[in-house]
Amino acid sequence: MRTSVSLSDELVSYVDEVTSSVGENNAEAIREAIKHGRDVEGKLAEAEADRDRLADRVEELEAEVDRLEARNRDLTNQLAESNRRIDGAAELVKYVDEEQSYRRASAVKRAKWWLFGMPDEEQD
Repeated sequence: MRTSVSLSDELVSYVDEVTSSVGENNAEAIREAIKHGRDVEGKLAEAEADRDRLADRVEELEAEVDRLEARNRDLTNQLAESNRRIDGAAELVKYVDEEQSYRRASAVKRAKWWLFGMPDEEQD
């Protein structure tokens, strides 16, 4: 196919530049510029597809982050509840130990504790 084209001064300068750098004629320089433009267009389409895939991946990862943050909150709440239960059990164990100490103590020691109070830790 033969085609005649009119070029702006800017495009003429570009064709002259390409022609002088590769040593080809004007027609070959224009053909190469068209091929290059087509290649760039293909690469641009690939880059846009990559961008779309990356945007989808970002959305997936953000959803995963949200899910993991919710799981973290749930586990933190469960841990806090477990710690409250452990604290309650520790208080109960302390109370039972004090009661056992009181029941094992002699009558004299019980009377002393009744008058002066039971110490935190029994000291003999």
